[in-house]
Amino acid sequence: MIDIENYKHAIQWLERGIAEQTNKPNDETGQDSVMLSFEVTYNLSESILRQALDELVEDQSPTLLSSRELMRYASDEGIPVSSAEDWLRYGIALEQTNRTQGKEFLAHLAPLVPQYVRELEAFSQRLEQRLVTGA
Repeated sequence: MIDIENYKHAIQWLERGIAEQTNKPNDETGQDSVMLSFEVTYNLSESILRQALDELVEDQSPTLLSSRELMRYASDEGIPVSSAEDWLRYGIALEQTNRTQGKEFLAHLAPLVPQYVRELEAFSQRLEQRLVTGA
C-alpha cells in the first residue's frame, strides 16, 4: 500500500523550504534544505509512481522502465508526474546543483522549483484519487 500522506508531507517540507528561501535568498542553509527536499521528492515521486503503476496496471512491470519511459507510461495511464522531458530536466538540474555543491543553486535548480512543486501537488491529487477509485 502506498503511503500518500508521507509523500504529501515531503511536498509540504519542500514548500516550507521554498518560503524560507524566498525570505532569505542568500542563506546557504536554506538553499541546502530546498536542494535536499527537491532530491527527496524527486526520488520518492519516481518510486511511488512505479509502485502505483505496479498496483493499478497489470500489463507491464514499471520496474523495468527507464525514467523517461516511466513518465510517458504514467501519462498514458492518467497519473503523470511530469512530462518525460521536464522530468529529465529536473534530474539534470538537480545533478548540476549537487555537482557544484549548491554553489549554482540559483542558476540550475531555483528557476524550476515553482513548476516542479505544482506538478508534484497535482500528481499527489491524481494518485490519491486513482488509489481511492482503483481505476
